[in-house]
Amino acid sequence: MLDGSTARSVRAQRFELGALTVVVADYAARLDQPRHCHDEPSCAFLVRGSLEESAAAGSHRAVAGDEVVKPAGVDHADRFGADGARMVAIRWERTADAAAPPVRYTWRRGLLRLGRAVALVRDARRGSDDALALEERALELFAGAGDPPAETARRIPAPPWIRGACARLADDPTLPSVRELARSAGVHPVHLARTFRAATGITLRAWRRRLRIARAIDLMHARRASLARVALEAGFADHAHFSRSFRRELGITPSEYDSVAGRSGAAAACGRRVASYNAAPF
Repeated sequence: MLDGSTARSVRAQRFELGALTVVVADYAARLDQPRHCHDEPSCAFLVRGSLEESAAAGSHRAVAGDEVVKPAGVDHADRFGADGARMVAIRWERTADAAAPPVRYTWRRGLLRLGRAVALVRDARRGSDDALALEERALELFAGAGDPPAETARRIPAPPWIRGACARLADDPTLPSVRELARSAGVHPVHLARTFRAATGITLRAWRRRLRIARAIDLMHARRASLARVALEAGFADHAHFSRSFRRELGITPSEYDSVAGRSGAAAACGRRVASYNAAPF
């Protein structure tokens, strides 16, 4: 549990879905949450802002798009960034009839799971009459928290020059040419393309697309620019190209993501289910 002053810096909206509770929580800018733990296991998605979390396993600097999976009882402390943060958390309630699936503490990134979590909140806010379908989607998300993300699958050990290529793409996701990337790595373009896919499980193009989307998510809320401007700055040809790529990776449009992540305002604007929450939701 957290003290009253910390709790007042967190505003949350809750959706009860059978054994699970989905929480959309807003955290104040530069909020420091002292070390604490939760009785319930959870998975939580950072949809806006940034934070640094410290636990016995180490520290992690999280940005929008990251997911954290926590078993019950993990001690951790959080410091939120200059713009605060919004999290979507899925918690297994202690009162549930069935035991929660086993999970281990980890931070990771997976755009498809992020998109599914945002879409779940979108549909819950719309007041969908199909409560069973919403609960099933939440259960599938929670159950998948113990699975390794497809993005991190490895089929062969990655040689150092592959890691260098990934770093260069991360620095400049607008890089247009495999030939240019291969030249900097000192290998043939064909060898680069084949080895990259064997080491990462995805193509160079898909890797670059995901980097661009991650950059766009940051830009959407860091600069509060129009989606058309975000598309260009993230390296997409235009807004239509951005929307197609975003939907392909997350299953939702940039506008739908933005409606849940929110560029301004707190969860308190979201309707009758909103209430102050007296403990950290994640």
